[in-house]
This record gives sequence, structure tokens and C-alpha cells, in this order.
Amino acid sequence: EIVRFGDLVEGSVKKYFRDKGWTIWDPKKHKEFQFHLFWKTKRFPANYYENMKSRQRFNKTDGQKHVTCKDLLAKNLQRMRKEFGPIYDFLPKTWIYPAQATLFKAHLRSKDTKSSTQLYICKPARLSRGRGIFLFRTQEQLLKKLSEENKILHEQKEKKAAAAAALALNTKLPAKKNTKISVVRRKRLVPNDIGLWVIQRYLSKPYLLGGKKFDVRAYAAIPSTWPFLALVYNKGIVRLSSEPYEEASADNLYAHLTNFSINKKNKNKNKNNNNNN
Repeated sequence: EIVRFGDLVEGSVKKYFRDKGWTIWDPKKHKEFQFHLFWKTKRFPANYYENMKSRQRFNKTDGQKHVTCKDLLAKNLQRMRKEFGPIYDFLPKTWIYPAQATLFKAHLRSKDTKSSTQLYICKPARLSRGRGIFLFRTQEQLLKKLSEENKILHEQKEKKAAAAAALALNTKLPAKKNTKISVVRRKRLVPNDIGLWVIQRYLSKPYLLGGKKFDVRAYAAIPSTWPFLALVYNKGIVRLSSEPYEEASADNLYAHLTNFSINKKNKNKNKNNNNNN
């Protein structure tokens, strides 16, 4: 069986297929569509789905961004709640920012929330691993944090774009800013999704496990969308925050988030784990 890889695929993924005896697609030996599995970090062009054969598989489903991007997922869930009613009431009150900035500002000025200490959580719509997430209570806090986080994300994007372009072009990172790597190339490698946010009313009394916030991750493989087939794995994982949950500590993300990428930076995590044993 032949597996084809796109740009910037992790080495661990390639190693897995090599260890399993797969043949790595080679442009000198194989035709463009001569593969059984195509694995990419970015989305596939539409013509790839149109020309795929029954024996071929892609690691991404066409249109999956509508459930994997936070802003599009929120939009679709809002649509489903409007269509089907209370069955979708599990979704906390949500705003897509800045598209619904006026609605959110009106919400903060309403009688029910104007004098309240309600906590909100704000997340970048197109990022993962807890990057850029913050909690706030007022419009002033929101605008201040957005300005700070957008600046940080723009700096991170520039570094990532330069590294990705250098890797793709098999060149060393440029020492100066006047790099020959085109702006178009940079944007293609690192999409410009900074500035899109999702704001949600924060659940102040969550379920806790050992006094800590947690989430449960279940995994499923979807080998076919028509007919729809989902294979749910028997095992999953539970992730916990690295510090006990405190409703008042809005700035302590170690108590509010369960992301591994966030909590591994907590210098007190081993101390907290030992105290709980």
C-alpha cells in the first residue's frame, strides 16, 4: 500500500507508516493519484475529493472545518438550536467576535448582567492547544486582553511562517527581515485567522474530579460520510487541570484549562499532584 504525505507532516506519523511496511509515495516513481492514503496537515483541494477512487482515503474529510473551527462550530450549533430547540440548550450563550460584537456589548449592558460578576471565556477561533485563551468580566477587560493577545499571536504567526517557509523551501531561516519568501507563500503556509474569536458565558460551577476541572476525550474514525459510518474507540483519555479549581481566580489558567500544552508549563504541577496523592 502507498501513502502520500503533504508538506510539514510530523516525523512520528511518517515513522508509523514506515514501521507498518507502507510504501512512501515518490513523485519520481508514482503518478499524482497513485496512492491508497494521502496524509496532509492542510486541507485538500476540491478536485482531490472529486477524483478520488473507492480504494483511496484522505486523513481529512471535505468540509470538516465546519465542526473543527470554533467560530463555524458555534455558528452551526446556533443554527441547530434555532431549528430544533431545547435539545441544543447544552450550549452556553455564545458570540462570534467581532461579527457579533454589537450583540455582546448590548448583552453586557442589559439589566441582567450590568451589575453582575459573570465570567466569560474568550478563545481564538482557529487555534488549538489552549493558545490565546483568556477569561474576563467586563468590556474594558475584553478589549485590553484582545489587544495584548492579538499582538502576541501576530508575532508567533510571523515566526511560524518564516520557519514553515524555510522548511518547505529547504533553506535556512533568514537572518534579516528582508527575506525573499513571498507574502503570498507565507499566508498559504500559515492562514491569517488572527482576529477571529469565540466568546462564551463561562460555567462557574463545573463538575470537578478531585477538586480539579477535567474533560473526557472520546475518539472516532469516520471512514465514510456517505453512507455515514463512525467507529468509536473503546478507550479515550481524561485530562485534568494542574491546579484546583477556584471560581474567583480568573487569571490562573492552570485552574481553568485542561490543555496539556498549557499545564505542562506549570512549575507547581508536581507539587499539586503530590498533595493530592
